[in-house]
Amino acid sequence: GERRTVTILFVDAVGSTSRSEHVDPEELHGVIRAATDMMIDAVNHCGGTVTQFRGDGVMAIFGAPIAHEDSARRAVAASLYMRDALDAYATECASRGAIGFEYRIGLNTGPVVVGTIGSDLTMDYSAVGDTVNLAARMEQSAAPRTVCVSEHTQRAVAEYFEFRDLGTRDVKGRVDPVRAFEVVRELPSRTRLDASAARGLTPYVGREDQLGVLQATFAQARRGEGQVVFITGEAGMGKSR
Repeated sequence: GERRTVTILFVDAVGSTSRSEHVDPEELHGVIRAATDMMIDAVNHCGGTVTQFRGDGVMAIFGAPIAHEDSARRAVAASLYMRDALDAYATECASRGAIGFEYRIGLNTGPVVVGTIGSDLTMDYSAVGDTVNLAARMEQSAAPRTVCVSEHTQRAVAEYFEFRDLGTRDVKGRVDPVRAFEVVRELPSRTRLDASAARGLTPYVGREDQLGVLQATFAQARRGEGQVVFITGEAGMGKSR
């Protein structure tokens, strides 16, 4: 396995066992399949990976096996796409008298070990760690048709989404209460650097020569002399900025 920091997403139907007791299996299969397709589309659209199918829900990972520097933001965006699509689908089912489930979604961000689990005959790619357990608890504590995230996820994406503080709640298997947030909506689009600028950028230190080269080549480009600049360095040193 490989240690990664990821965001885990769980989505599951609310009260599906009791509601499906008297429903024809073919009708039930059609409803669950359509809802599952919507979940998969939302995960794929945002660059995540579906790792488990849980009857009428799924588990997805953002940040592995494909790593993105904004994995948490992608995961929360996927949860909102999913929430709105499933909400509309449940309303549509109700309007034509068919069964329609309400879904709830939970997310958590943190370290896990990811990799293949099982033998050569049965092998799955999945994540292991307490991060996964807390994501599942967030989903279980969410109200129907809502997205509930841990404080770890909320802190990672606070500049990009509007949240409602749900306060602390007791979580099975944990001694201390856990703070939770409901995702309300995505804020107007802005880049990671825009968000950093809103918080306040630190001054450059020891970058006079490099900034001089960039300004000179930019001036040449403005005069019609095309230029290419290649910047390389360790992660986090400010290349994007």
